[in-house]
Amino acid sequence: MNEDEILQNICFLPVHYQTAKLSPIALVQRSGYADMPQVLKRERIAEYLRSRPELIDAWRVWSEDARSAWCKKVENGYAVYAGPDAKPIKFADRFEAWAEVIVRNTRHIAKFG
Repeated sequence: MNEDEILQNICFLPVHYQTAKLSPIALVQRSGYADMPQVLKRERIAEYLRSRPELIDAWRVWSEDARSAWCKKVENGYAVYAGPDAKPIKFADRFEAWAEVIVRNTRHIAKFG
């Protein structure tokens, strides 16, 4: 698996969760992330999301259900929350914000695999 395929697999985690009926841990394991964790960079993910903005909706639903890192629109941008007691990390760009959510959620899930 190459870096682009791994990046795509990670970005599609919530879609695959609905269609493949696998656990988040199994999906992260199958994504190839463990073999190339350096692929998981916010900048690369944001770039990918710009070409596939519909994935943001899938991640919004999944992150709300998972109660892990999530993103919310706030005045002048977006805030990413890494957990219930975490201080928000602010972003002006929604793709950067959601990319941060993807990075945090993927790393969190990978800890259990």
